[in-house]
Amino acid sequence: MNISNKIITYLLLVWIIISIGQVYVVSKHMPATGKATALIKTNVKQMSGLYTKYDKYSPAVDVAIQGSSFTYNGLLELDIINANKSVHGYPKNISLDDDGDFTELLKTGNLSHGNYTIIATDSNPVLSKNKTIEILPQYIGLGRIYSPFGKTVDLIMKVYDQDGNLVLSDDGDYNLSFKYGMEYDVHITPRDLSGIDKVIFNVMVNEGDFANLAGLDSIEVKYSDNIDGLHMDKLTAIVPNVIPNSMHIYFNHDARPKMSIFKCLVWNFTARRCDGNWTFVKNITEGTKDTDVIIYPTDPGFAVGAYPFCGDGVWDTGETLKNCPEDYPIPSLLPEKARRHRPSAAETCNDSTLNQDESDTDCGGICPACDIGKTCKTDSDCISSYCHDNICSTPVEIEKPAVDLPFKLDAKPIIVTLLAMIILLLILSIVIQYVRKKR
Repeated sequence: MNISNKIITYLLLVWIIISIGQVYVVSKHMPATGKATALIKTNVKQMSGLYTKYDKYSPAVDVAIQGSSFTYNGLLELDIINANKSVHGYPKNISLDDDGDFTELLKTGNLSHGNYTIIATDSNPVLSKNKTIEILPQYIGLGRIYSPFGKTVDLIMKVYDQDGNLVLSDDGDYNLSFKYGMEYDVHITPRDLSGIDKVIFNVMVNEGDFANLAGLDSIEVKYSDNIDGLHMDKLTAIVPNVIPNSMHIYFNHDARPKMSIFKCLVWNFTARRCDGNWTFVKNITEGTKDTDVIIYPTDPGFAVGAYPFCGDGVWDTGETLKNCPEDYPIPSLLPEKARRHRPSAAETCNDSTLNQDESDTDCGGICPACDIGKTCKTDSDCISSYCHDNICSTPVEIEKPAVDLPFKLDAKPIIVTLLAMIILLLILSIVIQYVRKKR
């Protein structure tokens, strides 16, 4: 092969490399196309299930039987057996839905006490299931709402069943027949606990232990005291070992600013204090005097209060005449300049009078920021945060025009082209050296 042929061959190789690179770049920018796929259901799932919400029920409490993941769109035989005999109306065929699920309601009004086996026989024997429930007489509940510290709790208690029927209205001591499998809403309204307005919780008798519904306690606190870093308006404790799954607590508190609800996970019931850290739960809407929260057995201690802040009326550690004259305990001893920042009872931010350190009537200074067009002294006096020539104004924003390039840059074709050029230069260098050796 002569030199010219070799040069042509090398150039052809370079052209092929560049073409492959361009095809790669174009393919990466083409819209994606995909093949249609079909999701095919098989007739059998790996596992089926047969469920009831509880294992124990009293007569007249209906049992919802639920099955899942049996044969799709098929039929199964459902039988309920007691003492080797089927319950009236069973066995029966049950239609399954597209997912192999079903729901059946078992009426227990005429059933005698004892164990009942629910048998679901599927067309595929592997999926057949059974479950046993127990029908029991009603449980007589004797107990009281109490305080764990010997304090008598004066309250009104009302109990509603899951259908909303009032089944008990009494004080803290109660005697009531509870049905197994029935859920109850218990409403407790204390009349002598300053921190708690009402307690509402849901209970279900399934183990025959209903002796004590809840233990409530309210600890007297002073807002001016700093307890564990908080100014507490109310401090409340709930006995954790008798709390059901959750309780809905309504707290009564003062309408102070910046109030929140906190919980204590490590509550000392003997010393009646928090031995752990107070954890934030939720903010309280300013001006309201009652707030509700959901609590759990791990949340025995609750406080309604606020972190110390300038303006809370309490002279806290770190506050000085310079950084917080509002909380100085003796206003008459304040310098004249500081007193101007402490409004008197007659001076407010809604008295239609230009007073205190307001920049305009009832706005600016310690009052809410002023609207556009009002008089201002600094940017902080304005709702727009822009004070121009002592007038609250709208800040002018200057937009820089965007620079449009006459073309769009794409990095991948440029990189491929650069690589091709480097390869071409290397090949030309090899060719030149070869030609020189031939000479």
